[in-house]
Amino acid sequence: MPKEAQKTPQAKRPTAKDWKEAIRGLPVERVYLNPDGTVDKQKSPYFYEWMTENDSH
Repeated sequence: MPKEAQKTPQAKRPTAKDWKEAIRGLPVERVYLNPDGTVDKQKSPYFYEWMTENDSH
């Protein structure tokens, strides 16, 4: 069969239900902000750490 005639399978786009199932069980952290708009590192420690992990580079 010529290369042009071969069809590559198309990937299925995930539906909202697919995404809901994919993220089920992932941890969720509510992020609290300070009055100046920065992340409150006491109330949202994991998010704060994630947001600042590369600041020293």
